[in-house]
Amino acid sequence: MPANSKNVVFLIGSGASIPAGMPSTSEITENVLRRYRENDQMTHNYTIEIIHYLKSEIEQYYRKHYRPHYEVTYEDIYAMANRVYLSELGNYPDPLIQSFFDRHLDDMLDVIRVIYLDDDSVVLEEILKITRGSKEFEGFRIANGYRLERYDINDIFQKVIEHIENNLINSISKPPLICNVDRIWNNIYIDTDLDSIDIFTLNHDTVLEALFWKKGYAFTDGFDLNDDGTLRIWNPLTFEEVDKRYHLYKLHGSFTWAYHSQHKTAVTYPLGEFSRLGSVIEGAGDNEILIGTFEKMLEYGGGIFIDLFWHFWKVLRKIDKLIVCGYGFRDKGINNYLIDWLVANDNRKIIVIHPDLAKLMDEASPAFRNLWSEKNDKFINIPYRMETVTWECIKNNLR
Repeated sequence: MPANSKNVVFLIGSGASIPAGMPSTSEITENVLRRYRENDQMTHNYTIEIIHYLKSEIEQYYRKHYRPHYEVTYEDIYAMANRVYLSELGNYPDPLIQSFFDRHLDDMLDVIRVIYLDDDSVVLEEILKITRGSKEFEGFRIANGYRLERYDINDIFQKVIEHIENNLINSISKPPLICNVDRIWNNIYIDTDLDSIDIFTLNHDTVLEALFWKKGYAFTDGFDLNDDGTLRIWNPLTFEEVDKRYHLYKLHGSFTWAYHSQHKTAVTYPLGEFSRLGSVIEGAGDNEILIGTFEKMLEYGGGIFIDLFWHFWKVLRKIDKLIVCGYGFRDKGINNYLIDWLVANDNRKIIVIHPDLAKLMDEASPAFRNLWSEKNDKFINIPYRMETVTWECIKNNLR
């Protein structure tokens, strides 16, 4: 490490949580796509079929324009569904999405019709579940079977979005396992060469804060305990507290965070409680999490995420080396920050902890893959996984 450097900075992706028992992106995607048997908790329904339809459309696009073996994830599907939903609501009008609707609406609704082709009464019941209570609902139009009126598509895509969110949260809300990665964070914490450690994570799980709390590490995640000790309320000033050795920035939020109507900002449980926060707390609303390959960027300039990304850029500008682990370089918004930071100074480098950097970059976004091809001297590869690398090895590459 440089003689004057007393700070180390990490960017952590979902791959770093796998050793602690969290699912991979592929596993979450499989859960989102799973078709349920009738005797399972959820029955085979139109939401799953629309998700499969969207996945097929995304795959066709990438086969034609990008690369034939692109692995579509739940984030890709969420991004497309959310874009449709927001465009139809008028929040983010999008001419391209409007064109997509004009060309594909009948096909998507035929997917719903085909599922229940043998029993029109079931079709009617499923549609009524969506439309009941809608003042705009005028009935059905007949076109090769039952079909929903156009405005009801919002309800369908809202259910798709909720299905993906719930599957994600259910997948990552289990308690993390003890694993070899814990050893690294302990060795970093006790390193007297360091004054502070900034960790920017893209994960919604609680692997790191659960570990830090259990071990008694002094850390902040941006929340302050309220007066009666029942909630912690968002306060980014806690990131300035010098007595907190670990600064944990969850750039895409957490399933334990929710917007609170009374406090007008995000809240979470006191440390030690790591379950989903939402309607169980009076005044708490939707979870503060960002999902979607491109859609996350729409939220970077709002609410608590303004604070988080301001700190991200502030910290990046002070360092010459960033340690990256578990991140596939496929997030458009994060990549924009990294590319701008990396090319602005010849001394800046990214230290990537991954056993096969070439394979990782082959699966990265085109912009980042091209950057690596043109400026691969900006990348230092440590060919290990997070659970097998040592802090001494990482530290040597910081020098």
